[in-house]
Amino acid sequence: MRQEHRARARSYILAKLDAGTATRGFPADRENCVHAARTRSQTSYPQTDRLRQRPGRQAFLITLKIGGCAMLGRRVVCSAFAFLSCVALASPALADDIKIRADPWLPYSGGGEMNPAGYMVDMAKAIAEANGHTIQYRTMPWTNALEVVRAGKADCVVGAYKSDAEGFAFPAVGWGPSGNVFWGLAEQKWRFNGIASLDSVKVGVLEDYSYGDELDAYIEQHAGDSKRLEVVPAVGRGIVRLLARMIGKRVDTIIEDRNVLAYALEQAKMDPGRVISLGETGDPEDVFIACTPADPRGQKYADMFGNGTAQLRASGKLAEILGRYNLKDWEAP
Repeated sequence: MRQEHRARARSYILAKLDAGTATRGFPADRENCVHAARTRSQTSYPQTDRLRQRPGRQAFLITLKIGGCAMLGRRVVCSAFAFLSCVALASPALADDIKIRADPWLPYSGGGEMNPAGYMVDMAKAIAEANGHTIQYRTMPWTNALEVVRAGKADCVVGAYKSDAEGFAFPAVGWGPSGNVFWGLAEQKWRFNGIASLDSVKVGVLEDYSYGDELDAYIEQHAGDSKRLEVVPAVGRGIVRLLARMIGKRVDTIIEDRNVLAYALEQAKMDPGRVISLGETGDPEDVFIACTPADPRGQKYADMFGNGTAQLRASGKLAEILGRYNLKDWEAP
């Protein structure tokens, strides 16, 4: 009796389920009425299909965080892949962070805070960015800057003569002429007239700086003679230290680049007539951005900066950069 009663009850329930699910669009599961009741409140997928969707739901939650997608399963994975692919394409595939080193030597190169950076650093930044790269600029003593670039620990120096960066990779064009000049106070009667004329004056120079072969030999010869030379540490802006020695009359004359001295006098708001030229040390030399000889990237960067110079000039960007330092294009008529 109990079995017959159970069979009739089961038939009655299944008949009701058939009627109800047919009108609502839900499939009836004659083998498992509990399963069929659950499907009425879920989806039209069988239970096994919904279990397979669980990994998809996890993917959906992750994708929502990164891309806002609203799909499940394999389609979510594809969408996430497409999203990440778009991010990858949005970033330059070959972007480099070019490490540039120098000492503070305005207007060519400024302090590490890049305010102002110096026109050569500004030029390097503009050319690097035009080629999809960035620069990382730091200052240090000049000798150290040359050493780290020579060893390949950094990429380029700015403000280099060919004579003090031998073996480096140079672009085909320089970034302006630099001419060393003897400077003195307006009342100074002495004038430079060759190496022999230095016998009667005390000269202030910066430590580890190159002033051309002839003067470098003179400095090396008399390095320990305090009556002839005062070698000033090249820490911070060396020109400020040199000017202080000269104004304090600890030296009779100093040697410095014409642009560097003019910029320092302007920044110090000194009367330009207070310091006068006592004679040039020789013909001006081009200054360069010079890159590491330790890695093929050095020549690649040197060529990039050389080619970019003409583009800066043609676009008017070079004149804009130089104007920040009251300079003019060295190739302008």
